[in-house]
Amino acid sequence: MTLLRTLLLAAPAVLALARPAPARTIADCLTSRYLVEGSALVVGDTSPSQPIVIAHGMVSIGSVCPPAAARYQFRPDAIVVRTVFPRCTGLHGRVRLTVNLLPECTSVNGRLRARRVNRGFSARLSVCGDGIVDAGGGEQCDRSSCEAGSACSTSCLCVPLPTTSTTSTTSPSTSSSTIAVSTTSTIVTGSTTTSTEPPGFSVARRWDEAALDAIRRDVPRPPVHARNLFHLSVAMWDAWAVYDQSGVARQYLTSEPVQISATPGADRNQAISFAAYRLLKRRYSSAFAFGAADSQAECDALMDALGYDKTDTSTTGSTPAAVGNRIAAALTVYGGTDGSNEPGYGDPTYFPANDPLVVAIPANTPMMEASRWQPLALAFTLTQNGIPIPDNVQTFIAPHWDGVRPWALVRTAPGLPYRDPGPPPALGSATDAAFKADFLEVVRASSTLDPGDGVTVDVSPAARGNDTLGQNDGTGYPVNPATGAPYASQVVKRGDWARVVAEYWANGPTFETPAGHWNVIANAVTDQLGDDRRFGGSGPALSKLEWDVKLYLALNGAEHDAAVASWGAKRYYDGVRPISAVRNMSYWGGPAGQPDYAKGLPLESGLVEMITSATTAPGQRHQAFRGLEGNIAIRSWPGQPTNPLTQASGVHWTLGVKWVPYQKNSFVTPAWAGYPSGTSTFARAAAEVLTGFTGTTYFPGGLGAFTAPVNDFLRTELGPTQTVILQWATYYDAADEAGLSGVFGGLETPRDDAAGRVMGAAIGKDAFARARQFYGTTP
Repeated sequence: MTLLRTLLLAAPAVLALARPAPARTIADCLTSRYLVEGSALVVGDTSPSQPIVIAHGMVSIGSVCPPAAARYQFRPDAIVVRTVFPRCTGLHGRVRLTVNLLPECTSVNGRLRARRVNRGFSARLSVCGDGIVDAGGGEQCDRSSCEAGSACSTSCLCVPLPTTSTTSTTSPSTSSSTIAVSTTSTIVTGSTTTSTEPPGFSVARRWDEAALDAIRRDVPRPPVHARNLFHLSVAMWDAWAVYDQSGVARQYLTSEPVQISATPGADRNQAISFAAYRLLKRRYSSAFAFGAADSQAECDALMDALGYDKTDTSTTGSTPAAVGNRIAAALTVYGGTDGSNEPGYGDPTYFPANDPLVVAIPANTPMMEASRWQPLALAFTLTQNGIPIPDNVQTFIAPHWDGVRPWALVRTAPGLPYRDPGPPPALGSATDAAFKADFLEVVRASSTLDPGDGVTVDVSPAARGNDTLGQNDGTGYPVNPATGAPYASQVVKRGDWARVVAEYWANGPTFETPAGHWNVIANAVTDQLGDDRRFGGSGPALSKLEWDVKLYLALNGAEHDAAVASWGAKRYYDGVRPISAVRNMSYWGGPAGQPDYAKGLPLESGLVEMITSATTAPGQRHQAFRGLEGNIAIRSWPGQPTNPLTQASGVHWTLGVKWVPYQKNSFVTPAWAGYPSGTSTFARAAAEVLTGFTGTTYFPGGLGAFTAPVNDFLRTELGPTQTVILQWATYYDAADEAGLSGVFGGLETPRDDAAGRVMGAAIGKDAFARARQFYGTTP
């Protein structure tokens, strides 16, 4: 299955972004149907080829084993999915299934165990064109098998054959106000290569797009991918600078002699491509990343499309290939000594202060360190005597990143992070009240996620944006400076807007992580500017290649520094995430916490309440909690619905010790500390670079936008119930909204967000200033 990602550039006054989708991602692997080869796993199954269906955190087998919860284990060579079925038709007792998803996710192997049954099996991905009609997967045919008068389409649907040969076809009219431009370079799935590259992209842009595709296939590791994008940008910049015959541009990592060339444009393209190709082939190989097969194939296909001999590994001489190969080799040496601990990026020195929180079990013991990060266990097993043992436990991703070599950061005090936001509040300390207030705001944000609550908001730049740094105090703008006219209002349901914000900026599985997301936005800005690419908004127009290599160097230098600085502070302060804090304070506020209610979540009528005999009486708001009097109830989003494709959860009363953020059951919360927000740091740093580079805080035309279609955007649940257009007048407005997403998503507090915004502002300005030093006296 190949999905093209499309960038919609609306009328000249609006920059519109479309959410890109990769070819095969981790989420695709965990939402697929695999057809068993050979005889049926379970005798008596009537389903053709007995599909093993993995979807929404559940696994089922054909018609005999109904959906049961899945547990995931991510390994370098496979994803292991384990499921225990309480019952399966035709088998006795519990049935245990182990499925090994191989890296390319097109085939699996595994074993099924039950009483008197122990059988290995293999299965392959159900796809249109495999010759098997998978009705459960929506297929009506496969190559053939349609009734007379119909034919099997390329989507495996039976479509009527034309009844006459004289039918004329007319191209649909094209709106003058909207242009659709594909921004995907070459998308590769398995052995199929589809070129979707529109004409006119520079080679730097094409390699950036290939890197973004590789990121989407890999495990979400924001600092790792920010570093990879930065190193790719360095490779392309140094290769470009080699052919700067004016001698103005400075190389960053290498000291290649300036090449005097009769065809500098062609030589630059080739040197950039060899440097980028070698780097990405290494960084997204099976030793470094998940989804390597597709990423390797995409890089190979792009080199072929560009007409370069990818087998040329020469590093001697002055040919463009040799120049590019030498630059890539220098980055390989640099990457091995920059403190990242590649390829595994592990840190054996970090130990969490708290035991894991088993998400599926209500909090029944207090945290050892209530203000520090707690790993989550997304599953558990039971000992023989019924004691739950955490399974599939999170490991803090890249806690050592403060030690990775930065771009423009300068440490001002030994032993402190590069950018120290100061300590967050702590429960039970002098800042106890601020701690509780922070997490109460997260609960409040969760209570707004119901589009049926009757509350509407104007989310246009006429009413939102123009915030003070680190605040949410903006009231919008009187006019669009590009048109001189007022911004049009856009009144939508608050619950729809908040959910779209949470998911658009989520940067979780299948997305390109924050640094990649801002590359997508920067590329969209470049496209909208057309030929008016002027550094700082003035001076001569730059070529596409010069614009791209300079923009990527500044942007990804800033994003890399944002990762180093924010992860350094995360490790230093080890801030607790909302799911742990809310559950822990709900525990202390309930019967188990007596008499220490001082550690409990503050009570607020209609939001956080004590369950009493009066509130559990028939017809009362807590009647579902009868027998749980004395516990804390929270009115918020209650968790992902059983079928996210057709259902939405709304907002209801739930037990505080079971509170969950607005996330998928299979994700819940990222595997790193909360304070300060990395998303906010990345976003504001990128906004500062885009402002400096384009010479204006405003998006082209004074408006950037992203459209979330009605019931066709959210992945956590069905929605939105109406089309919602996210709109931003400035890059800062977009960055501020990215910070809000973590609060609506239940991942971060407003304080986490604010600290990240302030850090990002300084980081972005410094990164841009450093990039200008390498540009030289000309932009």
